[in-house]
Amino acid sequence: PRMQVPGFVENLSSLFAFIRDIRGSESSLIIPPAMNTPTRSPWLRILEVTFFSFVLLLILPRILDSGLSHDEYQFVAPAQFFAGQGLLPYLDFPYHHMPYQLVVNALAVALTRYDFLAVRAATSLFTFISALLLYQTVKNTFRARPVLFQFLAGALGVMAFLLDPSLEFLDGRAFNHTLACFFSLLAWRAFQSGL
Repeated sequence: PRMQVPGFVENLSSLFAFIRDIRGSESSLIIPPAMNTPTRSPWLRILEVTFFSFVLLLILPRILDSGLSHDEYQFVAPAQFFAGQGLLPYLDFPYHHMPYQLVVNALAVALTRYDFLAVRAATSLFTFISALLLYQTVKNTFRARPVLFQFLAGALGVMAFLLDPSLEFLDGRAFNHTLACFFSLLAWRAFQSGL
């Protein structure tokens, strides 16, 4: 017997099949084949690893250095409710935000005894992943340029992102803004790649 799948899942499957039919199976329909195979150089990989090590050193101290905000409790407590007691937002307790980061925060809370620190670390993890995604997106935008130019453009974009005053305030705190930023960058990357 075939497993029953909710209707919206079948609709999504047919939507993605439709997109694949329009787009074709090869990404070379969007990007010319010569540009589809980037050349890798070992010095670039070393430069990227060094740069993102620096980015981590910039992000991680914010977890401990950020002052305490009373707004953080509204993201830590629901994660504790969900992870510890199985309570659901909106149904079992009031929750005034979209629930997308609640699952991530609850997972972080379930993995450690340091709930507040874990939720802050999960937030900073998405800042780091967003920086990686932004770097790749900027590099992809300038894929016709020399490799060093791509690296410099990507690094400049990441530094502008990380040193923005609003992100400096939000990063390292238990808020839900960094996951939304990640989803926005992911959507842009999907658009850029032709999905």
